[in-house]
Amino acid sequence: MEENFDRVRNMESVYALTGKEFIKSNIKLDEQVLNEYKKIGYKARNPVVGEVELNKSAITDAMSHALGNRFRVAAFAAVPDVIEKGQVLSYIENWKEKPEDDRVVIGARVTYGGEKAFEIVVAKVKTRTNTLYLQDVQLQREDSGFRSAAAGNNQPVTDTGFLESSLEESSESRSAAAGNNQPVTDTGILELFYSSIFKKLLNVNDVSPEYKNIMVLHEDYDYKNQYKKL
Repeated sequence: MEENFDRVRNMESVYALTGKEFIKSNIKLDEQVLNEYKKIGYKARNPVVGEVELNKSAITDAMSHALGNRFRVAAFAAVPDVIEKGQVLSYIENWKEKPEDDRVVIGARVTYGGEKAFEIVVAKVKTRTNTLYLQDVQLQREDSGFRSAAAGNNQPVTDTGFLESSLEESSESRSAAAGNNQPVTDTGILELFYSSIFKKLLNVNDVSPEYKNIMVLHEDYDYKNQYKKL
């Protein structure tokens, strides 16, 4: 999958976000998103893993993590294009040790307010029925403070501090990243995992041992033949 990271780094933007998508109105945000996805039949197809369902339950669940964060809410507008034109960056079997409950991460370049950015879409894979559902969306500007800090101002940067589209920063995940052996919550694990993807896309190579253990990339997994829907 390493070559897929290169493809994402070198691709043209698949969507131009303005930051004004899905503004507050008398229509709930998740309903606004659902109305947009209705135009494409509530699904988007990736050439490798197949169709990802963008139905109401999936959107409501995914949007619940984004409410209150304009940066992240806007990212939902680009989801279909990221799925259809993006690359598979990671596949995790038995997410949180749940059998037949996997995750696949698809990433692509986008722009946000004219600035270069990366967006990743996480899909839940129900292996018994070979069905994929939208699970989460994350967005990270390429010219971030995280990248400039890592580039040489000698200031420590936590694994979660740069994740612009997170609703909140997890003290547990910060502690784990710092190596003080504090327990990591589910939120912290997710932040570390998303950070690992963006770090690779940004070519930042300061991943701690604890971080590498959480970042599970199945390089040899035959996801293409296992999940491709023709």
